[in-house]
Amino acid sequence: MRALRACGATLAQCHGIPLPAQTADPPRVPPARSRHPARARQRQHTSRLAERHQAMNTYQIHYFGLLGERRGRSDEAITSDAATARELYESLATEHAFGMPCGDLRAAVNEEMVSWDHALKDGDDVAFLPPMSGG
Repeated sequence: MRALRACGATLAQCHGIPLPAQTADPPRVPPARSRHPARARQRQHTSRLAERHQAMNTYQIHYFGLLGERRGRSDEAITSDAATARELYESLATEHAFGMPCGDLRAAVNEEMVSWDHALKDGDDVAFLPPMSGG
């Protein structure tokens, strides 16, 4: 704040001190973006994780035959970001080393046989059916 004299002049004007030129304030950029690129990357990564977390769905999985033996259980509830039956099976096959490609199996969603590209929804019952033999 500048001190004003009775005549309305500032002390700086009375003493002949030049005042700095009045300039507009530069636009403010959030510090995380301008000074800390690592924080900005972390914020973007956290945002992508949040989006991915929102895309997570819960599925009830049923394993039959050899798959059930290799998994050690016949059914389980899982949370996954898989959008199709193929993506879901491939993630489970990698995690549990099923050793059987999609072409050797059939998939059923909500008790109906479906193609491997069938879109999954939250809460779906998904069954993976290996080839059966019998007599």
